[in-house]
Amino acid sequence: MREILFRGKRIDTGEWVEGYYALRTVLFGTIEEEIYPVIEQFNGPVCEVAPGTVGQYTGLTDKTGKKIFEGDLVCAGSYRIPLLIEFVRYSWGCTNKNLGRFYLHRLEDDSAKYEVVGNIHDSPELLEEGKW
Repeated sequence: MREILFRGKRIDTGEWVEGYYALRTVLFGTIEEEIYPVIEQFNGPVCEVAPGTVGQYTGLTDKTGKKIFEGDLVCAGSYRIPLLIEFVRYSWGCTNKNLGRFYLHRLEDDSAKYEVVGNIHDSPELLEEGKW
C-alpha cells in the first residue's frame, strides 16, 4: 500500500515540510472567514503552508532515493528534458509540452533511471529554458 503523505512550503519561513494535509478554519462567530492549508508534521508542529505549493507523494522515489511529489520536475537518464509530475485522470502522470503525457506507473520498474531536478515552485526556470 502506498504511503499517503503531503508536502508544502511554509508561509513563515519558506521551508518545505512533509506530513499530513489538513485545513484549519478560522471562525468569527458563525461566519467562516478564512481556510488555511496546513501540514501536520510527524512528531512536529502544525505549519501553515502556501496553498499552491501543496503536493501529494506519488509513492515512488528517484535514483537517489528522494521521494517524488506532485509538482516535482524529473529527468530521465542522460536526457535533461524536465517532466512535470502531476495527477491526471485518476492517476499520476509525467507531462512535457513537447513529449506529451504518460502515466507515472510506467516509471515504477524504471524509477532508478529518474532524478528529481527541482519543482515548479523553486525551479520555474527549468520550464522556461526551451526544454519544456
